[in-house]
Amino acid sequence: MRLVGSVVLLLFSLNASAAGLPSFDIKALCSSTVDDESPSAKVDIEECIDNEVVARDALKLRLATLAEGKGQKCISSVSEGHTGSYLALLGCIGTSDRVETEAAPSATPKVEPTTVVSVPPHSEGVSAAVKPSAKPSSLAATDQASKPASAPKRVPFDHDVGLHSDDPDVKRLQIFLNTHGFPVSSDGPGSPGNEVEHFGPSTKVALEKFQKAHSMEITMPAATGRFDAVTRRYINALQP
Repeated sequence: MRLVGSVVLLLFSLNASAAGLPSFDIKALCSSTVDDESPSAKVDIEECIDNEVVARDALKLRLATLAEGKGQKCISSVSEGHTGSYLALLGCIGTSDRVETEAAPSATPKVEPTTVVSVPPHSEGVSAAVKPSAKPSSLAATDQASKPASAPKRVPFDHDVGLHSDDPDVKRLQIFLNTHGFPVSSDGPGSPGNEVEHFGPSTKVALEKFQKAHSMEITMPAATGRFDAVTRRYINALQP
């Protein structure tokens, strides 16, 4: 459902406040991030508002599971007056959770496997003592098969892309944004599972929101919506 009109936006703000969320003027936010001269400006604004609504609803459930005060740092970092972004807030909380999970020590002790080789009694020419280094060929084959496969080599982003670019890296960027709390689109081209190689207005809006949410880490004064060197360096460091 599209959100249009001041009455609907007022109800939206009341719902957000009731859920313990900050009240963001998402219409002003989406209007400021879309090029008014674009032929698809109206559709892009409505799509931006829809994405913010989806993020707000997800945050209602997400914040209810967090410890008291845990989300305040993210709320402060993404709030810019009254035009903060629920998508940016959702992405910030998700990133904080991943950092804490990766930093936490493993609670499961490492247990070395023990191999037991039995020797049938009364076997002629077989010593009862088995050297620790001796392994039947079947066990050796099993050990070899159990070794994890090498992880695929990560390919970093290495060049700029921007609005109206057609490049394979645009598809990789859309996948990253869609899986890190900044969806390019809710359906159609650019949506999760339907990423494309064209850098359109929706990709620009999603990237700007990511840049705003991580402006301190990226060290950029303002979100540009362009996939430049400083943004690439930060995203390359986040990728496994």
